[in-house]
Amino acid sequence: MQFFGGYFHQDWTADDPTDEAVIVRFISNNPPETLNRVVKELDQFLSFKLTESELRSFLFDEFLCFYLPAEGSFQDWLIKVRRLLANAQKQ
Repeated sequence: MQFFGGYFHQDWTADDPTDEAVIVRFISNNPPETLNRVVKELDQFLSFKLTESELRSFLFDEFLCFYLPAEGSFQDWLIKVRRLLANAQKQ
């Protein structure tokens, strides 16, 4: 998923102070169609019911994401990201 590597790259904290700020920037920089596509991709990815270890591996190795959840699990964080993006679509 290009979203993670593009916005949560290795220097993401130089661009934004929090993961939520990254998501807000993504929302403000992209049209609704892009948000919809990322939400659908997240839905599909979450449907695989991967373990935490598998999620971490996909995020880091496949999606080139450098975000580590400070609290909770990768699953919890992905659900949060999906919720924020989906809520933005409704506005």
